[in-house]
Amino acid sequence: MQQRQWRSLGVLHYACARSTREPTKENVAALRTALAAHQSSGAYQQGSLLMAHLAQALLTAGEVTGAEAALKEAFAFVEQSGERYWLAELHRLDGEIALHQPEPDPERAEACFLRAIEIAREQESRMLELRAGTRLALLWRDISSPNDPRALLEPILAAIEGGETTRDVRNARAFLAERSHPHSWTKTLEARSYGPTRAVSASMPRHHMAAFLRGSPNSRVLRHSLATGRGPDRRS
Repeated sequence: MQQRQWRSLGVLHYACARSTREPTKENVAALRTALAAHQSSGAYQQGSLLMAHLAQALLTAGEVTGAEAALKEAFAFVEQSGERYWLAELHRLDGEIALHQPEPDPERAEACFLRAIEIAREQESRMLELRAGTRLALLWRDISSPNDPRALLEPILAAIEGGETTRDVRNARAFLAERSHPHSWTKTLEARSYGPTRAVSASMPRHHMAAFLRGSPNSRVLRHSLATGRGPDRRS
């Protein structure tokens, strides 16, 4: 039985990696199948982590309803098992889902990101705190919030020893560099280790950012960036 569980766990982690790198329908379906097989083997360790992977893959693939269902299952698992080490990430994902609804809810998303930061801080999980903090900072930027993202992110970064090559640290530093030099284009932020590398130019789906773009003095550049995933052509 134990050998079967370890084998199913290996298949499951492989499916997680595939769906993270390429969240196609086939890879997401394979992840669902692997998760179901793992649970049927009687193994439930890492349940919140694995269900979070499924929710993220579904959300990245545009299946918001499926992502909501997976996240609901993950929260229920936490309540039943007491496995809380990935709880902060579940709340961050809850905020992401709030922004991907037909009617995005930035207020709810902000509350979710703040809750994720609070839990990660209580658990001294600095990387999850930084991940949620960076996501909150992006939201503040996109809704033109007066809150200072530097005051949020710099103390977290200062508390992290090493980790400069991790995606979460690079994302946070890239965001702060962009804020320090608003008229220059820095390297695009990467969409978390939980999703494929892509440009993160907005906190909401593109069609929900139209009003923000129209009101921006750099609307032409931002539209170009969203459309191409690149900054402006420096040759012009």
